[in-house]
Amino acid sequence: FCWNLWGRKYTMWALLEIARVADALDLREAAARMMDQWIAQLRERNVRIENTGYFVGLPSMSVLKPLLLLYEATGRRRYLDYADEIVAAWEREGNPAPNLLSNALGDRPVHAWYPNPGRWAKAYEMMSCLEGLVAYAAVKDRPQVRDAVVRIVSKLEAAELNGVGSVGFFDHFTHASVFPNVTTEPCDVTHWIRVNRELYRATGEAHYLDTLEFAFYNAFLAGVYRDGRWGAHAVRSHGSRHRAAPHQVGMRFHQCCIDNMPRTFVDFAATAVDRTADGTLSVNLYSDATGSDGAEKVVITGGYPFGDTVTVKV
Repeated sequence: FCWNLWGRKYTMWALLEIARVADALDLREAAARMMDQWIAQLRERNVRIENTGYFVGLPSMSVLKPLLLLYEATGRRRYLDYADEIVAAWEREGNPAPNLLSNALGDRPVHAWYPNPGRWAKAYEMMSCLEGLVAYAAVKDRPQVRDAVVRIVSKLEAAELNGVGSVGFFDHFTHASVFPNVTTEPCDVTHWIRVNRELYRATGEAHYLDTLEFAFYNAFLAGVYRDGRWGAHAVRSHGSRHRAAPHQVGMRFHQCCIDNMPRTFVDFAATAVDRTADGTLSVNLYSDATGSDGAEKVVITGGYPFGDTVTVKV
């Protein structure tokens, strides 16, 4: 299966998002049929999801987040049951890689969980799985699962935070914090921002907003061309230039880091102003912005982070 399931995950997720925005039940059903075929195919071949693809199943298991969105959209129990199977694969006896939940409880940093982290500790894909675990904790009311993600993110901050505000060294967790130089993928920044956004929404802890903001203004924006037409495959702290993103799989306008960049702009904007659980309007980020949540219009001015004063009008 290699990267096949990974690509199908994104197609299914896109169908779900379009269906939500456009209220298109046929597209939602198309996403459901894709997921049904996925589950049936693996079971017919007697293949467990953690044994598919590269990097000890992490790319395939990252389907957890859109799988839960599909469950919430349809109410079909079989999708939640499959989510249970995926999560159970992260706390197996004998501690086979990647056992995210079991290792979260220990004292070892992520890069020390198993030998040769360059072959299994893939940053982008693992953080995609962490985002799914935060959603799973909410759907199943299992705060201990959310707490495991909190512990993993703390481990990443301690041992993988790199010199440009992202985590990992060129898309792997290999104790990046000790490197005097750094190369980081925009894909990693995108998902470092996303997992911190999800933890902020789940816990209300402002620390995750600080981390998100620092990553956006540094590692992320450094990888986006000023005209917005393309970007970097690697943002570097040392050397003469960043590494431009190459075209992928014969497609002139496709590259995974470039594809992720619009998501980050949307995630940042969606985080700037929201409502807390008790209904309070919360201004979380201070870039110049104009927006509305349907009840109030919010205007933020001041030229942050270059200006010294921020004005918020509601």
